[in-house]
Amino acid sequence: MKGYIKAVWKAWRPFSLTAAFIPTTLGSAAAFIDGYFNFLTFILVTMGGLLIQSGVNLINDFFEFKSGILPEKNPHLKVPFNKRLLLEYFIFLAGLACFGLTVPIGLYLTYHAGPQLLIIGIIGFLGGYFYTGKPFSYKDKALGVILVFFLMGVLMVYGSYYAFSGKFSFTVIWLSIPVSCLVSLLLISNEIRDIENDTKNKLATLSVMIGYHNARKLFLAVLLSSYLMMPILTYVKILPVWSFLTYLSLPYGLKTYKLLSLSCPHRKIVVPRTANTHFLFGCLLIGSLLIR
Repeated sequence: MKGYIKAVWKAWRPFSLTAAFIPTTLGSAAAFIDGYFNFLTFILVTMGGLLIQSGVNLINDFFEFKSGILPEKNPHLKVPFNKRLLLEYFIFLAGLACFGLTVPIGLYLTYHAGPQLLIIGIIGFLGGYFYTGKPFSYKDKALGVILVFFLMGVLMVYGSYYAFSGKFSFTVIWLSIPVSCLVSLLLISNEIRDIENDTKNKLATLSVMIGYHNARKLFLAVLLSSYLMMPILTYVKILPVWSFLTYLSLPYGLKTYKLLSLSCPHRKIVVPRTANTHFLFGCLLIGSLLIR
């Protein structure tokens, strides 16, 4: 039972839920500034985002197991292969349940905001499921980093804002770009962590395709691009001058980048630290919006 609990916890990856919490909260903060905020909508939008991210994590675990990767990645769980199979089907159903729980939330919000939100929700579900789900599995086609930028970044921020306002906003799309970069950065860190194992299993992630050294350069470029967006968005009046508070998280992000040079077993720390960078940056950005 202890091994089962650890397996479910590992599949769920709660530290990665910031990838959903920050975009939904950022969209909610933008709605608050524009005078559309509603507390019930905020709770539902946050729950919906966390459920989608949870579903993606759980189903991703299942398809990685089916591909034959996870038995090599998780020997410390001490779950026999035959029992692991039953456990993985439970994890798969739990992932579908997470997606299923978003349906009533999505229908309620669509009723109040408009049909465009339903389309956003369907795109989000399909994008999350087919990250590793067959027949597309776009993670294995070097598309994960790009699609996650739009699906878990831009689309989630804009969708959260639309749930409150029922209105399109170019400003919110521009506002979403820095945190969208950091959502992609979280995926890049995950790919670099697993690059040796993914190469062995012939998975064509972006990091495998461009190689370890270029993947490290990409990590640094994406990290810095989030911070370089701050003066641009401030200059065009999308962000207040307070947005420069986000630079307080930059030293932590650069220290995380340096950890990429560690050997494979010690490189695992990079993923949760990247999630922390995303969370710190996002909180500082949201705070700067609310105090202007």
